[in-house]
This record gives sequence, C-alpha cells and structure tokens, in this order.
Amino acid sequence: MKKPPAILGFLLLFVMLFAPGTVGGGMAYGAQKEEYVTTRGGRVYPASRMIYHKSRLQKIVRVKKEKNNKRILTYRLPGNFSSAAKTSAGTHSSRDEPKLVIIIDDIATYTQWKRLRSIPYEITPSIFPPSKNVTIRASMISDPEHAMIHLPMEAKISAKNTMCGSICIKDTTKLMEQRIKKLRHDLPGIRIINNHTGSALTSDYDSFYRLYGIMKCEGFIFVDSYTSVASKASSVAAKYGDKCLVRDVFLDNVRTRPAIRAQLQKAVKIARTKGYAIAIGHPHDITMGTLRGSGDILRGVRVIYMDRLLKELGR
Repeated sequence: MKKPPAILGFLLLFVMLFAPGTVGGGMAYGAQKEEYVTTRGGRVYPASRMIYHKSRLQKIVRVKKEKNNKRILTYRLPGNFSSAAKTSAGTHSSRDEPKLVIIIDDIATYTQWKRLRSIPYEITPSIFPPSKNVTIRASMISDPEHAMIHLPMEAKISAKNTMCGSICIKDTTKLMEQRIKKLRHDLPGIRIINNHTGSALTSDYDSFYRLYGIMKCEGFIFVDSYTSVASKASSVAAKYGDKCLVRDVFLDNVRTRPAIRAQLQKAVKIARTKGYAIAIGHPHDITMGTLRGSGDILRGVRVIYMDRLLKELGR
C-alpha cells in the first residue's frame, strides 16, 4: 500500500491539536464549556449575563485563558465608557441588591443625550416629545428601550404651562388619544412615560383616569414624577389593576454639588430600606458632573435603567 503524502499527516496532526472540541489542543473547547467574560477591572461574568454590554463592547483578546473548564474572554468598553465603573454600578450583581433608578428629565437635544451616555452608570433619559424646540428624534436614539417620554401635563402654576402639546384637564378624550397615539408614532420603542410638571392634571382624578386608560391601551407604562402631594396617579393605576411607581427624590432642586450628593445619599438610603428607589434630576452641568463623581455614594446599590426595574418587578 502506498504511504500517504507527508502533508496529509501534518494536516491530521494540526486538526487534532487545534480544532475545537478535540483533545490535546490548548485552544480546544468542547460544547459543554460555558463562555465567560472578564473586564479590564478583572471581574468575571457568565457571557449570558453580559448581553447588554456585549452589544456595546469590543473584543480585544479572543481567548485569555482557560480555567476550571471556563472559556474566559476579554472585552473592553469603547469611547468614554469605563468597564470598571459600569460593573461597580452593580448592573450584573445579585438581584437581592438594592436598586436605584436615576432619571434625567428634560432631554431635548442629541447633545444632552450624548453627554448623559458618557456617565458610567445606567442613567435613564426622559425625552420631551418632538416639537419645534425639541430636536432629538427617535432615529438618534440607539437604545429606545432604556429611555422614557417626558410628557408635559398641566401644572397648577400657569406660568409653567408653556410646553407645546401639554395634556390639560379640559382636553377631550379624543384629543388626549390623538396626542398619545402621536407619541407612539414619533417615538417607537419607548414604552415608559413620566410627567413634566402636571401638578394639576395628576391631581384631577377624572382627567387623569381618562389619560391613564389611553396610555395603557397604547402599551405605555406611567411613572409618577410626583410633582404634587395631591397626585391621584397611584389610586388611578390601582383602579386599572396596576401598581404605579413614584419618584422618591428630586436630586437637583438645589443646584450645588453638596446638595445633589446629599439627595443622592437619601435615594440610596431609601433603596436600601424598600429594595429600590427612583431619583429624578435634570441635564444641568452640575448634576451631570456630580453623578459622574459619586461612585463612593453609589457603591453597594445597582444603578439600573427604569425598564430593567420594571422587568424585575414583573411589569
């Protein structure tokens, strides 16, 4: 019998050593091995728990090491995102950890949205509906599922009723329905609404009952910014069989770093007491800068997007 050419023997040896699932190769990984991810901060997570981050990460080392039957990969966050800061915010920690949602209201431009995304935590943007003075559009938002709509509603102080398309007590049900349907058309993919001002409307049971039913029919979930202690949002939601989430803390009514940090500490304390808390701020330079530098306060809580909190609460 003729001997096979030497090149065939070499190819066979190469396959045995390096092909996936074979024995003997340092790069061989069987199907039974779960893939893990390690960040620059040195923390390791199952790849299945890194779905959100993997969509934003760049793989820089294909295989770092194999240990205890685990395939370890290395990823890094692009741009201004810090993997260490993202993980220290607790995004992938135990579900038993206290959760903190930080909403930044009044987002009207792409520049504001982009600056917000540079903060190394899962901060939820709440975007004004499109209008002449609001230039951000749905096409500019890369992950609308993590955003909210900041819907203007009638305030008790008339000087605050300046926003185009505000929902008012005197509005007919048909007009309310037209405006909510327009939101669904203009900002597809966003399913959470909170109120801009609204101290009058949310305090008027009948009007808010009509509006809530329309929002619910269009697939929206309402979060009460709680601009009035007389708000009927929770009782209206209960009538519809829902539990309404309510803002716990305003971060920047006083726009100084010490005041914002104190409010942030208050929000963290509430989260540790009841399991979660909702804080609302605004896109002021002082607010953005303070949030960026408050890792010491946020240690030990999971800063998560509003939609993630809703999912964990079964909504």
